[in-house]
Amino acid sequence: MAYKAESSNTKKRKRRNLRNLLWSIGLLFLLIASGFLLYWAYNSDSDMVRSLFGYESLTQPTTPPTRTPTVSPTPTPSPTPQPVNGTIIIDPGHGGSDVGCEAEDGTKEKDVTLQIAEALRDKLEDMEYAVFLTREDDHYVSQSERAKLVTDKSADLLISLHINSYSDTSVQGMEVLYAEDDNAKLLSKLILNDLIKQTGSVDRGVKEDTSIWLLTNAEAPSCCILMGFMTNDTDRTNLLNFVFRTEIVDGIAKGIDLYINRK
Repeated sequence: MAYKAESSNTKKRKRRNLRNLLWSIGLLFLLIASGFLLYWAYNSDSDMVRSLFGYESLTQPTTPPTRTPTVSPTPTPSPTPQPVNGTIIIDPGHGGSDVGCEAEDGTKEKDVTLQIAEALRDKLEDMEYAVFLTREDDHYVSQSERAKLVTDKSADLLISLHINSYSDTSVQGMEVLYAEDDNAKLLSKLILNDLIKQTGSVDRGVKEDTSIWLLTNAEAPSCCILMGFMTNDTDRTNLLNFVFRTEIVDGIAKGIDLYINRK
C-alpha cells in the first residue's frame, strides 16, 4: 500500500509541474505577442492604429521652441585720450607767394619749414601734446592770422620755424629769437641747448628781437628758431637731410618738453 501511495503522489506532482510549465509558456507567448503588436502599432502609418493605441503624440514631430536671438549690446567706444601736456602752435615760416629765402639750387625756405613743422607736429603728438600748424600747405597766412590761432586755441607756446640767410656764405649755425619775455627767453635757451646737442651745429646763441611782430603780439611764450643758413652749403645740405631733420625735431621737442615740465 505504501508503494501505491507514493506512486499516486508522484503522478499528482508531475501533473502540477506540467500545468505550471504550460502556464509559463502561455504567459511568455502572450508577452512576446504583446511586444510584437506594440512594435507594429508604433511603427504603423495608420492614423486609426495611432489613435487606437494613443501614441500619436510620440510619433508626431515636435516643433522645437523658438529661441529669441541674443543681441549683443553695442560696445561704447572709448573716449579719445585728450593730450595731457599742453597745446602747442607750430608756425612754418612764410608760405604761398611769400617764399622766404631761396638757394641757388631752388631750395625754398617755405618748403623746408613746412616739412620740418609737420615732422615736429607728429613728434609732439606722440608725446601727448595738442598741436596746431598755422598753415598745412603752401599758402600765404598773415601774421595777424597766425597770432589769432594762438589766442583761439588758448595755446601754451608758439614755435615759429625759419631759416637764416646772409651775404657771407661762410656764416652758419643755429640761433633762437625771443621778444621781451622771461618765459620766452627760458624757452629759447632750452630749445637751443638741445638743438646743439642733437645736431652738433654751430651755436649762435639766444637773442632778443622786438622787431618780429608775431613774437611781440602772440598771447603765449613764443620764439623764432633759425635752423641754419640757406646761404651756407653745409647748413643747406644738412637741412635737406632726413637724419639731420630728425635731430632738429628731437631737439626742439625735448626743449619744449623741458620747458612745459619745468619745476
